[in-house]
Amino acid sequence: MDEQVDRLVKKVWDKTQDLPQSKRYLVAVSGIPGSGKTTLAAKVADGLNDLWRSKSLARASEASIATFLPMDGYHLTRAQLDAMPDARTAHARRGAAFTFDAPAFLSLVKKLREPICPETGTIYAPSFDHAVKDPVENDIPIRKSARIVVMEGNYLSLGTGAPEWKEAAEMMDELWFVDVPEETARKRLISRHITSGIASDEQDAAKRADENDLVNGKEIIDGRLEVHEMIYSKEDHKWTPEQQGIDKERDEAEDERRRSNLPPVKPSAIALGTVFNHVASLAILGPVFGESYRKAQAANSAEEFFKSKEAASAGAAWGTSLTGSALQSYGVAALLQATGTLSYKGAAYLGALIFAASSAPSFIAQIFTEKRPLDTVAVGAVARTFETVGLSLFLTWWGVRQNPLN
Repeated sequence: MDEQVDRLVKKVWDKTQDLPQSKRYLVAVSGIPGSGKTTLAAKVADGLNDLWRSKSLARASEASIATFLPMDGYHLTRAQLDAMPDARTAHARRGAAFTFDAPAFLSLVKKLREPICPETGTIYAPSFDHAVKDPVENDIPIRKSARIVVMEGNYLSLGTGAPEWKEAAEMMDELWFVDVPEETARKRLISRHITSGIASDEQDAAKRADENDLVNGKEIIDGRLEVHEMIYSKEDHKWTPEQQGIDKERDEAEDERRRSNLPPVKPSAIALGTVFNHVASLAILGPVFGESYRKAQAANSAEEFFKSKEAASAGAAWGTSLTGSALQSYGVAALLQATGTLSYKGAAYLGALIFAASSAPSFIAQIFTEKRPLDTVAVGAVARTFETVGLSLFLTWWGVRQNPLN
């Protein structure tokens, strides 16, 4: 495969030597899942950058003229899939053309086609966080100096389905297609699904490959436009994404991003979480448990417990604090977002962990050290369960992702 990469690098390099300074050269690499298009596109971009740097010793090693741009970031979010009429099928078929945001991708291509001028700034494209399994907005910079953009994706030469695919393809300078025997692609996909954890075993991986990936592959082949280059994928162990370090670099970048960014949370989730806490406190727990609940709310320490009657109003005010409830709602929502939790079972488990970490030690101390009445401790535990497990379930039902339709 290396000889094919060398030929393509030279071809693009030669074609861009007379390219006007105001224009970018756009290459779109497509192919069925498992064809090797990601590795090809990344290696071509790297080869172009190495060649460009070699032409001048003054060019920094991190400087580049070519940007590698995967279209994974244009997956619809899981929240958007949930909103589809048949959400279960949408999730099962994730990766099909209808589960991508074709209009948003076309919008990016149009931006890249705008003339480069002195005031041109950096254009940002979304990436895909494989741990969270959702796109990350504005994560891949395409700088003004990037005169060549090598894109890769399943549907970049598709002439059927959403009209935006065809329109975007027709704006490219070159369309390349990576051809691969179906059985070769199937073997690669099975291995990939098991390694990535998408499938639990070979049977599960084969089912996903046959019922989703290769079904998408048929649409890609049947609807393919005429392309400028047909590249034939060959088995070469040294040429896999794992061996080239592409997956490792991507995963390291995602880990760094998750460490450095606070999880974005829908403002409505914080607001409704605050309302949930107050409704649970005032409309459910208070009327049901009465004086025991008020004592539990007031009893924040051994001293306060004995002064609970006098401190009841202050304790209630603290417990129903808007600021405290909002912060609590954000914290739970941020954890749901950061862990990628979508199921109610997962939300309940996360809420139980929050309860165990933040409240269980205190309740144990209240029983065995402070010798508080068991009914007061029990009511306090129920209240905290509402604020952790209940809040987690409520926010999962509502959704926590910021701007899920963008």
